[in-house]
Amino acid sequence: RIIRQPNLYLGAARNRAAREAKGDFFLFMDDDNLAEPHEISTFVRVALRTGAAILTSAQRDFEGKEPFRADEGSSYVFAPLGPAISTGVIHNFFGDANAFVRRDALEATGGFREDRSVPCEDWEFFARAVLAGFPLETIPDPLFRYRRSRDGMYASTSLAAGMLRALRPYREAFPSLSGALLLTQGKFAQAEAFWREAGGTRHELETTRQELEATREQRDRVQNILNQKERDLWKARDELSRIHRSRIWRLGVRLRRWEQKLREARRALFPRLGGPER
Repeated sequence: RIIRQPNLYLGAARNRAAREAKGDFFLFMDDDNLAEPHEISTFVRVALRTGAAILTSAQRDFEGKEPFRADEGSSYVFAPLGPAISTGVIHNFFGDANAFVRRDALEATGGFREDRSVPCEDWEFFARAVLAGFPLETIPDPLFRYRRSRDGMYASTSLAAGMLRALRPYREAFPSLSGALLLTQGKFAQAEAFWREAGGTRHELETTRQELEATREQRDRVQNILNQKERDLWKARDELSRIHRSRIWRLGVRLRRWEQKLREARRALFPRLGGPER
């Protein structure tokens, strides 16, 4: 069933889906996720065996706007840490929003906060649930594929605002540590910004290297063509020289000379008739 509503952002959309659903578990997915065939069965099996209230999994990343092709594979796999409360202050190591969530855990934590145009609502929800004592586990098997895009959500929203949002459960649980938590997250955000900038520089260098390599390959192709043309020219010269040295060629030259002398003699003998050329 497809449910439509005004764009109230991700938190509101997920809460609406949970209210409309009838089951005891929810599988949240985004439009940049592509489920593997065994994703749902694996989530259900692990949830029933472990009793986990929230399950996340590893993911395979791919890029581009073209439809995904299974034969292209993937060069990057991200495996979250799971219920990592300490490192969850500085980064979402809990897992992706593509998660399997039990109804009681979602309702007890108040669902997703519905901040508009602020990312990291999944990070905030995971942190609040783990701090509330709900067991979160992660499956190391990549159960879905995630499309990376330079013009995706993070390109149009503030990552800093999202990180502050994700810090709210910690500040609510440990109000006396609020300042230290903010400082820790700020320092990590600064380091991450430098890392992203360095990554952008590395990407530009790699692009330049590839363009230079392509230019070299094109230059080599042109040079090979020129070398082949030069070899063909020398072959033609050799053939022409061979013809010049042949007896038939020399005989032809003699015949042309005698023909020229014959014409001159006829003009001398028959000047009024204009020679045999008349």
